Amino acid sequence: PQWLHIPAQTLPVLEGESAVFRVNVAQGTNYRLANGTLSGPYLPAAGTHISVEVISPPQYGQLQLAGQPLPDDPLPLTELQGNNIRYIHDSSEEMRDYVTMRLVTEQTLVLTTLTVQIDVQPVDDAPQLVNVSKLVLAAGSKLLVTSSMLGAVDADSSQKDIVYHVLTDMDSVAAPGYFKHRDISGKRVTMFTQHDVSENRVLFVQHGQTPPLMFAINITVSNPGVSAGDAVPVQIKVEATAPVLSLKSKSIDVNFNETTILRPSDLVASTSFDHQRPRLKVRYFIAKLPSTGHFAINTPPAWISTLNFSTATIDHGRIAFIHHGQSAQSRDSVVLRLASGTYESEMQHTVLLNIQLPFETVSTTLSTKKNSLDVNEGGNVHLKKDSMVVQILPSSPENGDVAYFIEELPHHGKLLINSSGVRPVQGSGTPVPR
Repeated sequence: PQWLHIPAQTLPVLEGESAVFRVNVAQGTNYRLANGTLSGPYLPAAGTHISVEVISPPQYGQLQLAGQPLPDDPLPLTELQGNNIRYIHDSSEEMRDYVTMRLVTEQTLVLTTLTVQIDVQPVDDAPQLVNVSKLVLAAGSKLLVTSSMLGAVDADSSQKDIVYHVLTDMDSVAAPGYFKHRDISGKRVTMFTQHDVSENRVLFVQHGQTPPLMFAINITVSNPGVSAGDAVPVQIKVEATAPVLSLKSKSIDVNFNETTILRPSDLVASTSFDHQRPRLKVRYFIAKLPSTGHFAINTPPAWISTLNFSTATIDHGRIAFIHHGQSAQSRDSVVLRLASGTYESEMQHTVLLNIQLPFETVSTTLSTKKNSLDVNEGGNVHLKKDSMVVQILPSSPENGDVAYFIEELPHHGKLLINSSGVRPVQGSGTPVPR
């Protein structure tokens, strides 16, 4: 028999909120449902009490009764009919949940099984600041702002949509400096994204006040759907002494028209604040590009051009200089700036690139001092030592042996080579190979 009539159930709830777990349970034909008791044919004369058993709880929320998790034991149907059960969403990004339950009698007779669909309506939450640290830097220096110093999260937005707003007037006399973006020209920015911070593009530049100094800068954070919230102070501490970053390396050997992977010994830096560590972890920024090639980072399956790299990527063999093969010059240079930890130096360091030229390239610098040869009509002439004098520039006069390659054969004669060791007869000999 149709004990009960229960239409399809759907429960709407806001993301991260709660709602009454309302389920419409009606009596079936020829049956009477009152105060959780069902009466009618095939049931005891006094009727039977109905209980609710949850056989599949929600995955992205919780059912609660009087503010506490639902007990494992069956509940009287009156708790469900009295709207005493609530569904609490866990704020996840899942937009749909399900609860399956059954209604049973005192005699464990299963009257019906039903599944309630829970539709979660998304809410655009404001970004949450999870990291706000004191920015400590030296007088006249730059500080790289990292995600551990300034970090916000938002489950509804990408890092590019999480925007920081600087509320403090950075042009005031009291301001200790300003924020700067690597990719934006000009001196200061008042807006930047979490993506900018994660990609190491945001710097704080100290200027103005004489250290030591403590200062607070107020910032807010927003996303496209939520306006900026309450201001949060970021403490700035300016110290008197700046570390001195220096580069021990002065030159790097690279190959002509090849990809030369940098070795750890090619670039070695040191700092005045740390003499004990055998290898200082440094990030290098290219201030002036070389003219004969470019630096690249290995991002399989290709080498990608880069303007900055670190000791870690060098140690793992992922940084290389790629020579373009278009110039035969044996010297080039690159200008680097150094950063260690959160400190970035303004000092520039020139590193020479010694280009190892191959034989084929050296041969292009050959020049002949004598480029004519006198020969009688119908006769022959032996090429002597002074017939073709070759000079290799810019090498020394002691150039060693030289190989000649024939680009075009003569039109009115031929070149012969004598391998017999005796003076050949006119016109005899082996044709000279190209």
